[in-house]
Amino acid sequence: MELPANLFEEITGCDPDVLGPVKAQDRRRACRVPLLSRASIYPTETEFGQSAVVYLNDVSVLGVGFLHRQSMNVGRDFILQLPRKRGSAVMILCIVKRCEACGPRFFVGASFVRILSPDAEVTLSNRSDELSIA
Repeated sequence: MELPANLFEEITGCDPDVLGPVKAQDRRRACRVPLLSRASIYPTETEFGQSAVVYLNDVSVLGVGFLHRQSMNVGRDFILQLPRKRGSAVMILCIVKRCEACGPRFFVGASFVRILSPDAEVTLSNRSDELSIA
């Protein structure tokens, strides 16, 4: 999934159309923009733990890179609460594409799967500790 240009600009402050093509030596499918900020991630299944704060490194129209204190399995999905420059954060379902040790933390590269509706509420049910996306 590719982020719409207007949403990418709201998150990064950068118009994706001015980024230009990916360099031939890069294995990436889209140019990345440095984005040093904090964000929250939420597991889609409670067996994978609780929400966590991660440290964003970069973002493209196709995905995001961040540092996390825990390893994440490739193929695992999660919800990323990505801050915008102005206004409320956007919730995006993501999937882990790579995870590598980086000192005491882990560098995670993830692809965007879909944007959750702007009025979606992500909550943990008090009764069953199950994640609910409404």
